[in-house]
Amino acid sequence: MSPDDVLVEVFLWRPSPKDVQEGNVSQTPALPFTLDGAAAGQDHPGGDGSRWFQRRLGAVGQRQIDIWVFAGRPHPTTQQVAAAQSVLDGMELPTWPPAP
Repeated sequence: MSPDDVLVEVFLWRPSPKDVQEGNVSQTPALPFTLDGAAAGQDHPGGDGSRWFQRRLGAVGQRQIDIWVFAGRPHPTTQQVAAAQSVLDGMELPTWPPAP
């Protein structure tokens, strides 16, 4: 990533009946996700501190969501935070029928 880049990755899935039965799902609501550009960047796998990173893992209805937000520098600019927040605010999630 170049210093001015922003990357938002979203992983959305429906947990398996086994995961639900075993309690391997988050009940904590993940959205809305409001970024805090002043917050210290979290560590991420393979991270060396050169990129800012925030992550939110939780529930959206009956689904699970894992959101990763990166900026290409250790401390994001106001513009980078605004760009990433705009993506998060504009997310449209798929509508799935209730789990069987």
